[in-house]
Amino acid sequence: MTDVGRQTAVMTKLETRIPPPILWALGALVTWVVDRLDIEGSALDGRVWDGLAVLLALMGLGVAVAGFVQFSRANTTVDPHRIEDTSTLVVDGIYRFTRNPMYLGLALLSIGWALRLGTIAGMVIGTGAFVAAVTRLQIIPEERVLDSKFGDDFRRYRSKVRRWI
Repeated sequence: MTDVGRQTAVMTKLETRIPPPILWALGALVTWVVDRLDIEGSALDGRVWDGLAVLLALMGLGVAVAGFVQFSRANTTVDPHRIEDTSTLVVDGIYRFTRNPMYLGLALLSIGWALRLGTIAGMVIGTGAFVAAVTRLQIIPEERVLDSKFGDDFRRYRSKVRRWI
């Protein structure tokens, strides 16, 4: 097996095994570590940034809760480990604007965390790590299942609504 084949096999084994909140926490930890490194020119200070941090965190929580509520109303699974149990393609409410409001909410929370810490570098690295990990390990496998279960309906939805925003 080639190195690329081994890497692909490892990534496939990790798919849907790490809960998205854990991926978020790891990204938040990376943000905190980068902040502690105190990279020159990456510090933000002031009440404006603190206010924006709180606003983004609250927006993130709101977006994530809206996604959760839509799933609950549709009586479909919100368990990221049981994507095969998905029973309904949810396309209304917040899902008219983003295909992944729960993950978008965590990304906004991540940006808010970085702003609260005052680190631009941490925001880019930590939030970037979270977005990359959740996309590869959770969203792409979910999209495969949705494509398999809902076929043309999912493909039409995917063509109209962005993955993130």
